Amino acid sequence: MNSEQSTVVADGSVPASSYGRSPINFFTTHGDDAHVTRGEVSVHGWWIKQSGPAGKAKVTVWLQAHKRSKWKTVAKGVRTVKPGTGKRANARKKRKN
Repeated sequence: MNSEQSTVVADGSVPASSYGRSPINFFTTHGDDAHVTRGEVSVHGWWIKQSGPAGKAKVTVWLQAHKRSKWKTVAKGVRTVKPGTGKRANARKKRKN
């Protein structure tokens, strides 16, 4: 079987090979607890690279509220970030008094 070297493109993402396989990346996901800052409730998410060629990942976070025995998403945040906590995805919602 012919093997193909995986490459990282300019934006840091890793394309699938012509065989339909992607390189293996190991990572951990992290998020902080919802908190109030300047009148907004916010939550942040990020990832930590363990191994593999990926230099960036698309991180999505949801801010949810518990209403009438159900969870409802009140804000969503998406951001493509490098590993670590320098830049994070965030979801925010103006606080109601």
